[in-house]
Amino acid sequence: LKDPVWRTQLVETGKPERGDIVVFKYPPQPSVDYIKRVVGLPGDIVRYSGDKQLCIQSQGESSCKPVKLSNVEESQFKSNGIPMI
Repeated sequence: LKDPVWRTQLVETGKPERGDIVVFKYPPQPSVDYIKRVVGLPGDIVRYSGDKQLCIQSQGESSCKPVKLSNVEESQFKSNGIPMI
């Protein structure tokens, strides 16, 4: 967790885990903060097919496990009726 003004780290966060939300600078435009959710870890194979199916093959696993996107809770934060998170 960083202070938004001074950009100093306030809390030690450890390594990211699946489902965590991370914020990082977009390399072509360092003034832009990107906010993303972690879906894979180092060594994982992440596949997203044209039929909107997400599949993660963890390191050491022999098969790809589908991720049910319907398990994601809808955010209570909305703008014009559209979930923000």
